[in-house]
Amino acid sequence: MEQVRILNPLLRPQQVAEILGVKLSTIYKYSMSGTLPSVKINGNLRFQEKQIQDFIQQHTKPAVKALVTASQ
Repeated sequence: MEQVRILNPLLRPQQVAEILGVKLSTIYKYSMSGTLPSVKINGNLRFQEKQIQDFIQQHTKPAVKALVTASQ
């Protein structure tokens, strides 16, 4: 019998909430609206780690350059 190798572990909603630093209810809202891709397995909501990383990258704003005071 062949072993199944999981390449990209699935995350539970609570884990995603902790990673993103938001409430669990926000994760469910994002999932229902399609903002955050998810899958349901036997009625359990799960998230692919890669898609969470992509979500973070897409919602990361570029750093703002520090304002330099005119002291020259």
